[in-house]
Amino acid sequence: SATVVGLSSVATYWSNSARACVPESRPTLTVFTPAVNEVIPSANGNVVLHGYASDPGAGDISDRIRWVVDGVSKGTGPTVNSGILAAGVHQMEASVANFASPALSTTVQRTFIVKMNPATVAISSPVEGGTYAANRQLVFRGMGFSYQPGDVPDNALQWDDGGTVIGHGPVLFLPIAATGDHVIRLSIVDGAGAAQASAQVTVHVVSGGKARPSVMITGPAGGAVIPVAYGAATSAPVQFSALVTDGAGQPAGGTISWVSDVDGPLGSGPALTRALRGGYCAPTTHHITAMVGRGRADRASDEIVLTVGQVC
Repeated sequence: SATVVGLSSVATYWSNSARACVPESRPTLTVFTPAVNEVIPSANGNVVLHGYASDPGAGDISDRIRWVVDGVSKGTGPTVNSGILAAGVHQMEASVANFASPALSTTVQRTFIVKMNPATVAISSPVEGGTYAANRQLVFRGMGFSYQPGDVPDNALQWDDGGTVIGHGPVLFLPIAATGDHVIRLSIVDGAGAAQASAQVTVHVVSGGKARPSVMITGPAGGAVIPVAYGAATSAPVQFSALVTDGAGQPAGGTISWVSDVDGPLGSGPALTRALRGGYCAPTTHHITAMVGRGRADRASDEIVLTVGQVC
């Protein structure tokens, strides 16, 4: 049988010796989104399915969660995208099996409702009114969502510079060659390339002068939710990585320093692994910055925002 504790379905069995329901060796599965009978606004019918699973022996097994919507498999992992769903009522099923004994599994079923809703687009880099050197690698970072980050597919995010398409996805790492003012726009586009929603910033590009390095955080993705196990005060170790390029846009060396505005210095190097402070029912927002270069004139940085912990 299963005992519902908060949002979780906890597998239990009746013990004659204990005269109570006690935990089984089945995994515990928590579904954060969608909630029961939740009405989810969506720009194009995409819904984020997000959960957490743990096994008595193996610990975090969220990467083994299987998601099904309306009888159709949507993928495996802690977070997956539903794909395009029609407006109306839908049935979701999440399941996960014991790491060592697949016959022991836990399933959560939910009904949710998709409501079409206008999308929101935001650009975090480059910044409005920023001045940048010509031909220096720039990080173009943004997101588009209707209800929550991730519910618009990456290939539906389109960047353009003054109307000329320069790439697709939430993150680009490109130089701007021409000096002068540039209007950088991020749009959510449909299958025909028509913009459904957009945001834009104006940046100033000046002659480069001295060649300077650039840095881009390549992992984890900005806006990611990092789960925290029940009762823990920190996440599992998070893998961080970044890329440094020289003034010509080629991979380069240089010491990368990592800082969280919550936990302080995290370490240095192109890749590192650190747990972050947060809580199971007390999510904490971290601004993670990667910096390279020593002098102020030669320094470059990139920043992402992570949420550590779940909303209960």
